[in-house]
Amino acid sequence: MLIVLCLVKVSWAKWGDEGIIQDTAGYLFVAFAPMKGAFILSFIVNENERISLLMKKNLISAVCILLAFILTVGLVSCSNTPEETNLWATATYLNDTEFGSGASTVEVEVKAEEKSVLFTIKTDKKTLGDALVEHNLIEGNEDQYGLYVTAVNGITADYSVNNSYWAFYKNGEYMMTGVDSTEISDGEHYELIYTIMSE
Repeated sequence: MLIVLCLVKVSWAKWGDEGIIQDTAGYLFVAFAPMKGAFILSFIVNENERISLLMKKNLISAVCILLAFILTVGLVSCSNTPEETNLWATATYLNDTEFGSGASTVEVEVKAEEKSVLFTIKTDKKTLGDALVEHNLIEGNEDQYGLYVTAVNGITADYSVNNSYWAFYKNGEYMMTGVDSTEISDGEHYELIYTIMSE
């Protein structure tokens, strides 16, 4: 069956709201099917209605394009996010833990990503480094400046791989000394924070 479609712009006169004849433009859609007898279908669409339909169609198209763009950007940004979610997979302790039975009690909070654990250490050691090593909570390398901490609670920071290191704080203030040279007193609070230095 062959169907022929035609679009013809037409204009006609009609009575307005105030009884005045107005010229109105519109479109005449014609469909013609020569098989099984010819017939013609036609209807007239006002110019304003046509513009309104086109605007709706364009708005829907723009919204679809915008949603596709947002989805694409979201997927790309997710795939480019550095994976740090496995840091705690190697952690020795996942919950707050107490160690030792010495005269001095200090707290050491270990933070990595969005998670943290608090170690309460009772010790007779004089330095924080010795107290942490005593309970196998840190690992590191000795150099001319002292102990360079590379792992805390089984979580390794490797500056040569991703610019990560363990930052050392006491009561929220960055320490200028290392853990091995920091003498401890009863009731002190320390933090070891997994940090990635931005380039």
